[in-house]
Amino acid sequence: MRKFLTAVLSVLATVTLLTAGSSPAAADDAGAAQWHYFGQNTETIGCTTPYRTGVLGQYGAWGYFIDGCTARGYCPTWTRSCRMTGEGWIGTYNSLGHQVTLNSRLTRRAANGAVLGWQDMSCISVNYCTPTPIVVYIAPGQSVSEQCNGVRANAVNTASVRCHVYLEELY
Repeated sequence: MRKFLTAVLSVLATVTLLTAGSSPAAADDAGAAQWHYFGQNTETIGCTTPYRTGVLGQYGAWGYFIDGCTARGYCPTWTRSCRMTGEGWIGTYNSLGHQVTLNSRLTRRAANGAVLGWQDMSCISVNYCTPTPIVVYIAPGQSVSEQCNGVRANAVNTASVRCHVYLEELY
C-alpha cells in the first residue's frame, strides 16, 4: 500500500509541476511590441513581432516557424456586453512570392480566468495572409486573448506576425 501511495503522490506532483509551468502562449516572441489604441467606446489591443528568420521545422512546421504573440482584451464591468473581434496576419519582409501560413486562436475567459471556449482560424497564401476575423460577444468582466504564430517558406527571407483584438463596448 505504501508503494502505491508513493507512486500516486509522485504522479500528482509531476502533473502539478507540468500544469503550473505550462502557459497558453508558450511560443510568444519576447521581442514583440505591444500596442493599445483607444476610441469612443472601443479599444484595439495588439502585438507585432519583429521580422524573424524563424526556426526550420520547429514543432513539425513545413518551413520556418515564426513565434507569434498574444493580445488580450477585457470587457469593462460598466457595459452591458462587448463585441470582440480577433485578427491576425503574417507577412514576409521581401515580397518574393514565398508561401506563408498563419494559425490564430481566440480564447474566451470568465472573470475568474476559467476558459469558456476557443475558436481557431488559419490561412495560407503568398507573401501575406490573414484568416477570417473571429467575432464573439462576451459579458462584463470576461476577456479574450488572440494568439497567433506562423510559418514561412524555406527560402531566404524573414516574416513578421501580428495579432490584435478589437473591443466594442455595447450599452
